[in-house]
Amino acid sequence: MQFIKSYNQSEVGFTLLELMVVVAIFGILAAMTLVSWFPFVEGQRLQAVEELAYRAMKDAQTNALKRKQSWQVSFRQLTGTSVVEYATHLEGETPSAGSWIEMDDQISLDTTETNFDVETRGSDSYYKVVFDYQGTLISDKKLPVKLVIDSKNIQTKKACVSVETILGAMRTDC
Repeated sequence: MQFIKSYNQSEVGFTLLELMVVVAIFGILAAMTLVSWFPFVEGQRLQAVEELAYRAMKDAQTNALKRKQSWQVSFRQLTGTSVVEYATHLEGETPSAGSWIEMDDQISLDTTETNFDVETRGSDSYYKVVFDYQGTLISDKKLPVKLVIDSKNIQTKKACVSVETILGAMRTDC
């Protein structure tokens, strides 16, 4: 008696139709994943830039407390380009070209919602936040003062860093 069944060439493997169905299913799943992945990446990018701006503001406040001098952090968007930069420096000093630190190139400053003080020196214009020797905010603006950052890729995505009190309390979820 023979218990082993022998197979024909036609009975082994998958048909072309079955393979095409599997590839189509994988394609649909990949497309669905990609649609939700792009906003996630943009959100992470904005969160990283928001954290960078928050850190810069905290550094200026810490320097003011440590050194017993007024310090400021300045934010600018270079004219003619989409580059956003920041610099932490003593109040009243003009940041040198090498002290500006570039932020992500896929973001921009929302000039309609940002209400930091604006300073103009020569052809440069930038938003600034100043902390005095006690780490408190120096501003004539109504509180909270905030820096609003837009995503260039998704117009509805924004990030924000604000100084909430005259004592310099900050938060990132405006």
